[in-house]
Parts: sequence; C-alpha cells; structure tokens
Amino acid sequence: MPTCSCRYCATRWLRLVPEPSSQQNISAGLAELGANTWAQQALLHWGISDARLSFVSARENIVFRVDTLEQKSFALRIHRPGYHSLAELESENEWTLALGEFGIETPRPIATLRNTAYAEVRWDREEEIRVAGLIEWVDGDPMTEVLKRSDTNISALMTDIGKLIGRMHNQATQWTPSARFVRPLLDADALIGANPWWGSFWDLPEMRPEQSQCVLAARDQLYQSLLGYERRTDNFSMIHSDILPQNMMLCDSRPFVFDFDDSGFGWHVYDLAVALVAYIDEPDLGERARKMIAGYRSSRALPEADLQMLPTLMLSRLMVQLGWMHHRVPVALQISPTQTIPRADLLAPRIARVLAACQRVVDGKSPVPMISEP
Repeated sequence: MPTCSCRYCATRWLRLVPEPSSQQNISAGLAELGANTWAQQALLHWGISDARLSFVSARENIVFRVDTLEQKSFALRIHRPGYHSLAELESENEWTLALGEFGIETPRPIATLRNTAYAEVRWDREEEIRVAGLIEWVDGDPMTEVLKRSDTNISALMTDIGKLIGRMHNQATQWTPSARFVRPLLDADALIGANPWWGSFWDLPEMRPEQSQCVLAARDQLYQSLLGYERRTDNFSMIHSDILPQNMMLCDSRPFVFDFDDSGFGWHVYDLAVALVAYIDEPDLGERARKMIAGYRSSRALPEADLQMLPTLMLSRLMVQLGWMHHRVPVALQISPTQTIPRADLLAPRIARVLAACQRVVDGKSPVPMISEP
C-alpha cells in the first residue's frame, strides 16, 4: 500500500478502529429527563452558573447553544464516549486555532476555569462520564436555509465553497503541528475497509442478500482504487471531512465552516466529495461540481489525476453515511427533545442511492455519471 510522504503525517495519525460504544444510539441520554440539568452542571467548569440552554443537534455529539446573562453566546458540546480521545480533541482545537491564524475564521475554543480545553462531566443518571467542550457561538445564516432561498446565487455559492476548501488545504499543507498533535487517518481502510471507522454499510437488515453482495462487489473495486491512490504532500493532509450544509453558515456573505469533529488526515479530494454529496439528488449536480472545482482551483492547484478520484470518493462517502446511520440510529434519530426521524425513513432513500451507484460500478460505469461524464 502506498505510504504518505507528508512531512508531518506519518507520526501523528491514528489508525481508526471502531470502539464497541460506536454501536450505541447516538441520541442516548438526550431524551432522559434532566438532560439540561447535566449540561448546566457542565457549564460550571467555565464559571457559567445561570444561562439559557437551547438544543441544537445530536449527531456524534450533543450540542446546546448557551446564552448567558452577560449576553454572550457559546456552543456546549457533550462528546460521545469512545469516539475521540482527549488528545484528539485537543488536536482539533490546535488545528482550528491555526486555521484562524491563517485567516480562515473558525469558532474559537473557550478555556475552563482551570485553563484546560475540556472538562469531564457527569451526563446521565448512571453517572456516565463524558468530555465537554465550549466554543464561541458564531452568528450567521445556516447554509441549509441559504440553499432554500429563491434569490441565492447557487453558482457563486459553490465557487465560494470551493475557494474556502482550497484555502483550508493551503493552510494544512504549509502547517507543522505540535509534537503532541494526533488525529485519525482517513484512508481506504477507515472509509470503506473490512472494519470501517463509521461502521459496516453492507449488512443492513433492510437489504436483501443480493443487494448486500452488490454493495460488497462495488466496495471491493473502490477499495482497490483507493489503495492505489497515491498520498503526496500536495494532495493529502489535514482535512475537515464533513463539509455539509449542516456544518456551514453564511457570515457576511462568505461561507463559514464549523464542526471539525470528523477532521483527520485524508485526501483533499475527499473534502470536495463530501461537499458535493450533499447535492447528489440535484439535477444540476454537474454544474455545481464544476463551479466548486473552479473555485477550489482559484485557491490551489488540483491535478486532473486527483480530480479523477472524485466519483470514487463520492460513493465512498455515501457508503460512510450509510454505515454511520446503520450503527448509530437503531430506531430513530432524535433531532430535538420532542422530534425524531424513524430509521426506516432515514435509510430507505440512502440505501436506494447507494445501490444504484454500486450497480453502476459493477457494470463498469462511473458511480456518479454527472461528475465524470459530459
């Protein structure tokens, strides 16, 4: 398997091995009465004793908006146990601060009263201990809402997102992390290997045996392609790896990225693949891709050999999403304290999408035709 020639990656990435706890419901604990009480207690580590808490999301982490009496706003993140070590979380902060110094705005972490980046907090009635972190709240227009507006210039927005991703990669390839820096390695094994980090995506009970075999056959082809994809200093570095509309805002007419929880060492094209997968069902996907790629190339070079891997990495991302939902949403995904989305409603369209793309691969075609074919 090719090795990475990056000047700093080799000793500072982690081989991802799923923890047993990754099988638990991602919303576990949120529905428990008193969830706000645990969050209020966590805030005491930052000297915040009276604040208004508003639920934001429950994906890998449970996130609350915190509004204090002093009219300051923060995001409190209660991290899911078993996903990242404290060293990895501290490294996430190191990178986001470095991006800020490079001129790329990111939410700044807030130190505890003990001048630490994180605090261990009790979470539920069984006295489970989780790690909590506090970052500044950044006001802006949620990208999910911006995309729905009739007056949004989609072409300009895709170009600007591409520019931002390119700038992030410029910073990452020029930057030397500290000796204590450690983040996951997002290679072929972590994404779609035999024991992928976000979980298996070929053994869902909602799939028929022949459908699982189709997914496995396509996965094998993609896996071999990724094993042969060279890792170089100009195409492999720290990446965000989760640049979805849900993790973006529009601030002063510029795209702003947050939630670096999935960041790690990976191929630059994977960041573009993740960003484009969000529009996989849009009829103008090809045009959005062209604008995003043009924006990226206005910030940094993107060789054609790397661009050719985009469809492969887009299907890899679809597989990652399916595995994530399979293992973290056993019954339903809780999107607010009172609202859930049933597992079946989440999985049905995603399974159909993955199966269609996998069948194309098995038939010798591109998994995403609008990206790779005129």
